[in-house]
Amino acid sequence: MISGVLCQRKAAVVERWFKFDGNLLNNGSLACTATLVSGSVSYSSSNANAGQSIVPSGAQITTTPTYALGTDFYIEFYATLTDNGIYNTIIGSSGAGILIGKTSFGGGKIQVNVYGNPGGGFDSALPWADGLKHKFKITFISGEIKLYVDDILRDTGTTNITNFLYAKSEIVLFYGVGSSGGYYDDLIIHRNVVP
Repeated sequence: MISGVLCQRKAAVVERWFKFDGNLLNNGSLACTATLVSGSVSYSSSNANAGQSIVPSGAQITTTPTYALGTDFYIEFYATLTDNGIYNTIIGSSGAGILIGKTSFGGGKIQVNVYGNPGGGFDSALPWADGLKHKFKITFISGEIKLYVDDILRDTGTTNITNFLYAKSEIVLFYGVGSSGGYYDDLIIHRNVVP
């Protein structure tokens, strides 16, 4: 009798990770470089998940190279949002893909938009610019968008863009975030791909 072993291919998780401990270095499994193009950043031991958090001031940080995010990915970060009266872009994509920001209305709600998708995305039901550290996770799975705050599902939306190809996957960090825009730490971008 011959016994066999069933081999199954499992989905591999591929990540980009910027920890911000006094630098913009990436510790993830995809080669990726973050470059400060304009403005400035400083670092603080306050409001960090571990180590130091980044405090952007009018910053624009580009990331290269660009990888297609695909149909199944998530973006996660810790943030202490301190000013509910200004709009802060946390992650943008130069008008082509994703925009994640803190609004300047309603006490500082989280806004998730997808460029080229009128009506896609959402503003969070609750405000989060409360001066407290929170863990934010936004998932994109085949056109469904979910916002988790402190590991609790808070909001759900949709987009008619179900596959974020290369042209919609450029990542720019903190574009125009003012000096009172808050503290950010442990930015992780995961995309799930089948090898």
